[in-house]
Amino acid sequence: MTLSLVVTAQAAAEPPPPPLPREPAQSIPAAPESTETEAPRPKLGSEAPAPFEAIGKQKHFSLTGTVWVDIMHDINAVGLSTMDGFFNEFIVGQIPIAGEAAQRTNRTGFSGNQSSLVLEAFAPTPWGDFDFYSKINLFGSATGPTPQIQMYKIWARWAWLFVGLDYTQITNSSTIPDTLDFEGPQVIPEGRPIQFAIEIPLQRLQRQGVESGWYLSIGAEDDPADMTLPEDAFVRGRIPAFIGKFIYRRGIADVELAAVYRRLGARGGGIDSDINGWGLVFDGLVNVGTRGDNFIFGGIAGQALGALIDDTQGFGLDAAPESAGSSELKPIPAYGFWLAYQHWWLTALRSTATVGYLHLNTGFDETPNPEGIYAASIYSSLNLIWSPWHAVDIGMEWSFGWRRITENSAVDGQTRNYNHRLQWSFAFSFQ
Repeated sequence: MTLSLVVTAQAAAEPPPPPLPREPAQSIPAAPESTETEAPRPKLGSEAPAPFEAIGKQKHFSLTGTVWVDIMHDINAVGLSTMDGFFNEFIVGQIPIAGEAAQRTNRTGFSGNQSSLVLEAFAPTPWGDFDFYSKINLFGSATGPTPQIQMYKIWARWAWLFVGLDYTQITNSSTIPDTLDFEGPQVIPEGRPIQFAIEIPLQRLQRQGVESGWYLSIGAEDDPADMTLPEDAFVRGRIPAFIGKFIYRRGIADVELAAVYRRLGARGGGIDSDINGWGLVFDGLVNVGTRGDNFIFGGIAGQALGALIDDTQGFGLDAAPESAGSSELKPIPAYGFWLAYQHWWLTALRSTATVGYLHLNTGFDETPNPEGIYAASIYSSLNLIWSPWHAVDIGMEWSFGWRRITENSAVDGQTRNYNHRLQWSFAFSFQ
């Protein structure tokens, strides 16, 4: 709210000038009949609360949040060790193949880890708009008995410049499906490194007040090196990953083609090697029909991408020794895809069907592993979400995961296993 007081000072009073002759009255033409139709009612639960103005007429500041509670039931098991607690994320890479860990069936867990708090700010400047975004949630530990606060995202964008902590730049955030499970498809590259980027408009259009067109993004990020190494070895000579991508945004589609280059190396423990990592990602979201349906597609291929792909982070799958006793590292090739379709049954009722596949060429590894060496996985899910009010989501979801390991790392002679999970979620958003 702005309160203004205006004071006008006038010099010594002078005789007022004679009144000007009055112009003849003019008829005011009637306003043309509006051809605009009433804006369609927004889909309940599909829009975030509008920010309140706290700084000024054009500057905006908003503080929003979500209280989210999940009830999850695993028919089989998630967790590679009997010491693992209940996983509040459906991580396909954590499905045990055999042994005692695989015998922990029919477990139920409760979680509030998806609860979050979001701070946003906006201000126009002479050189372009300034945006700030930060989000904290309670997923500091996916298996801990109590939620832990983590800074999930924090970034700033000023005109063409972007810097902060966010999903890796090869990720198109619009292609992350609307799943109730926090993890979602196992193949999406959702690592969150510190990064900076420059997004250059190649062709900028304005359509009904929404900016669209072609863009080129160039950036770098501090991706972690995640390699399987001997105990005495250490990472050396790592440089930031370099990313370039073409972006196409329009009202009906948001499509990106991204490329990443990584340089990794290790020394010690008999290892003396440097490798090149690279990857290509092509993904997009296409709106379908007039009800709000959308189709998502995505594909990824390359090598030394284990630290970036959602399901393989922490498994040392960027690279590994070519063979037992070798001094050379071999980057691990990977490829996969994900697809999703969201359908609105009614204004307040929607469903999303999702599938993902991931394959890693880890067959060269000759070292047995009690948990198995990741080779391939399948993810699928289907949900039904009801939003009786724009701030409330109530839903249920079925998820299926299948994991295969290499033949030479078989556990009790087995190389594959699966799990089904049922999840019920309640989320309330506020500002």
